[in-house]
Amino acid sequence: MNIDLEKSTPLVKYKILSNVITPRPIAWISTISESGADNLAPFSFFGVVSPDPVVFSVCFTPKSDSSLKDTLRNILETKKAALCMCASKHLDDIRSTSSELAYGVSEAAEFGVELEVIQSGYPPIVSGVECAFLCDFSGSFYMGKNSQAVLLEAKICFVEDKIYTPKIDFILKNIGRAGKFFQPPSQILV
Repeated sequence: MNIDLEKSTPLVKYKILSNVITPRPIAWISTISESGADNLAPFSFFGVVSPDPVVFSVCFTPKSDSSLKDTLRNILETKKAALCMCASKHLDDIRSTSSELAYGVSEAAEFGVELEVIQSGYPPIVSGVECAFLCDFSGSFYMGKNSQAVLLEAKICFVEDKIYTPKIDFILKNIGRAGKFFQPPSQILV
């Protein structure tokens, strides 16, 4: 069967990509609104664009009511974000924080996810993550009318002391998205 992507709805295209381009790492993105409300949401439509400078891309589609996702809105307003790498111990919290809440309602507070500030001027990271990147907004662009990509330049890389080595040869057991479900690393075939 050939699916004409030019005639497909944004939801159909999203479902095709989210179930076919796998496995994909998941970034838990933490932002803060201009009024100071924490926002925490998982994204699998993200990736590395450049190692020097370290730049990530994150792709956003609108909320179900066609408004901007809270994460995107906060990044555009504050120019800051924290990308936390997710492990299998966070799986239930990742699923919970993917819920669409009203703007200004903290997913972390709503679902009991502990956050910690590791660097003044940046959003908090999820307590217990082994690696996170504190990022500045670098730019954005639209791809059609339903997708907006944001470029985030990492300024600080946090690595948990117990896994850090001077040769940077630590291995993270991140989880990724494998089709319709989040999968622990032991269940993802490379």
